[in-house]
Amino acid sequence: MPFVLYHGQKSWHLPDNFNSLFDKTDIALSSYIPAFRYKFCGLALLEPVLIRDTVISRVCLLALKHIFDPNPKKALAEILPLVREIINRDAALEMLEVLLRYYVQNTQTLDEQDIYELITQSIDEALS
Repeated sequence: MPFVLYHGQKSWHLPDNFNSLFDKTDIALSSYIPAFRYKFCGLALLEPVLIRDTVISRVCLLALKHIFDPNPKKALAEILPLVREIINRDAALEMLEVLLRYYVQNTQTLDEQDIYELITQSIDEALS
């Protein structure tokens, strides 16, 4: 089943019929455009309790959902404890690196000190 996983800042206002996304004036190409509907999933509208599955899936979906939050440090602090649930240590470290890079590069409000505080807080919570 085709679906669109959208995590943009603006509302999604496009139709859910795939072939309606193309210009109808090009008749030569129109027979090659498949006609189907897709399921739309707007992460901004999705309640956090509905984001379930494997830990890695939850980390990824929550990271996408909260990337544009006004307080990315708070959002990241809520996601980091999930990384501790990843059983494979190497996979957990890799996920942590990807998650932190994604937030630092895309929010442009988190700095080295913020990351240090988040990791320290996460470690302290794990040890207590």
